[in-house]
Amino acid sequence: MFKRLKQSISVMRHKQARLFLLLTIILFNVALWLVTSVLAYIIKPGYYGDILNALLTSGLVWILDPGNYEAEHAELALRILSLVTIIISMITFSGGIIAYVSSWLSSFINRSEGGTRKLYVFNHILILNWNIKALELIADYADDEDAVNIVVVSEHDRQEIEELIATRLYEHGAHKINKKVKIIVVKGNPFSKKTIEKVCLEKARSVIILSDESNLTLGNGHHNDITAMKTMML
Repeated sequence: MFKRLKQSISVMRHKQARLFLLLTIILFNVALWLVTSVLAYIIKPGYYGDILNALLTSGLVWILDPGNYEAEHAELALRILSLVTIIISMITFSGGIIAYVSSWLSSFINRSEGGTRKLYVFNHILILNWNIKALELIADYADDEDAVNIVVVSEHDRQEIEELIATRLYEHGAHKINKKVKIIVVKGNPFSKKTIEKVCLEKARSVIILSDESNLTLGNGHHNDITAMKTMML
């Protein structure tokens, strides 16, 4: 039983580190609440009346309201216990929750900015793979009067592609660009079913498959379109 529990904890810590951290913070502070409440009741039972009241008005209050410590009409031991509980909870509860939420928000922002989150779009232009021809296609769509979303899926660096697009549209003429045309770059492998589902392939108005120019040339100098063919078959 102990070995299985230890194994489950080890697997969770490895595969779901964030969930493991959150559960650890919660369990530790629940234990802190119970232990300090019982100790407070033992130190001065008449002060709380019964153990239930001690659970609700001692350790729980110290953890949730750090400013509410036992400063008046309490024994020295109870004051020390409340201060120690407050200091520990400020580090493990308040600090732990703030750190966890900050880490989650940072991870959320990184995934969104990295173009790795699932995207919900419809009636959009989907461009799979990337090469210089995509810039001309995007510039042409930027002239359209209709609102349209253009989604580019590539394994190349997202920021690099966005900079190339911005430069090409600037050269194309900022006054010609339709502000209703939104360009979204998603980093991912066009061969991956997960990536394809993430950009709502079945809801796309049209799908454009390009060859990746970074891996086009064979040893004999001929261009290799097998990447585009594989993508189309997928």
